[in-house]
Formats: sequence, structure tokens, C-alpha cells
Amino acid sequence: MSDIEKYSEDGAGVRDKLVTAMTDLETTDEGIEELEKLLEEARDTATCGELLTESKAEHKRLEANRKDLVEVPNKLVKAINAEFKARQTRLERVSRVLESRMSDALAAAAAAQAEAWRKAAEAEAAGQDLAMRAALSQSAKHADTKLPSNHNQRKRWVATVVDSEAVPREWCVPDISALRRAAHGLAADAKPPEIPGVEFTVKIVTTTRT
Repeated sequence: MSDIEKYSEDGAGVRDKLVTAMTDLETTDEGIEELEKLLEEARDTATCGELLTESKAEHKRLEANRKDLVEVPNKLVKAINAEFKARQTRLERVSRVLESRMSDALAAAAAAQAEAWRKAAEAEAAGQDLAMRAALSQSAKHADTKLPSNHNQRKRWVATVVDSEAVPREWCVPDISALRRAAHGLAADAKPPEIPGVEFTVKIVTTTRT
């Protein structure tokens, strides 16, 4: 049994779960609306803390339900993508080889035609009429080498980084994730690493146990 077949069978019960989840979301909407109303008057830490705990707990519950619902569909999508990608990768290789061979054939024909023209010119200058005619005939034969009617070629620029250190600043994007990791887990009184052009500041973050 392939992964697609396996996850398709596993997904048979997802519809029932989805129906239940949608009903639950309608009830959840009512709870969120109530929280939003209470939010307007919440100012003291006790009330804010109570509402924050409720909000975080509901968010956590929804996330758990979401993950449960999408687990099998995500595995099915991944399995489908893998099956198609494997074949597409092989076809892409076939296409690249054929494109390269057509380009090689066109280049070889152009070179052979140029050589035939050169020989024809030399034969004409030497008064060798027979040799000239043979060279022109050879040139005409290579002139017939062309792409099929449903294919065409065009030139385009392709960028390749050959020296990352020399790339101008405006073409570079800072790695924000790496910068965050540089200070992740550090105590507030610890000193983050010094990185030119980067300023680390302490942000107050409220954590809630649910």
C-alpha cells in the first residue's frame, strides 16, 4: 500500500472531525466575542490576568484541534507531492538533456555551414567551380537544421553569485532568524553578541501557564 492509499484511508474520518470542529468554532466565536467585550473594560492586573489566561488557554485548545485536523491531510498532501515530484524530476532531466542536444545540434550546424561557406569562397577564388558548388551544396544542407515549429529559443540573463563578499549591500537581506537566535535564551542582564549594524533591546514579554 502506498502512502497515498494509506493516508486516503486514514482521512476517511477527517470529514466527521471537521463537521464537529466547525460546530465547535461557532461556539468558540461566541466566547471570543465575550472576551472582546470584557477587554474594553479590563484595566487592572487581576482582571487582565484572568482574561489573558482564558485567552491563552482557548488559543492553545484551538491550535491542538487544528493540528489534529490537518495532520492526516498534510501527510496526504506530502505523499501526493512526493509521488508527483519523483516523476516530474525525471521528466525535467529528460527535458534538460533534449534541450541541450538541440542547442548542440544547432551550434554544430551553424559551425558546419560557416565552414562550408569558407570553403566555397576559397574554391571560387581559386577558380575551382566544382569544389565551390560542392561546398555551397553542403552549406544548404546544414541550413535545413532548425528547431521544430513548436519550439523556440531566446536569450536571457541568469544571475550567479561568484563572490558573496563583493555583492553590494542593497542586494543583501539580513537573516532576521539568525539574529534572533543570537540572543535567544540569554538572561535580561546578559550581554548579546556585538553585531555591526544590529541593536539588541530588552522587550517585556508576558508568559502564561495554561
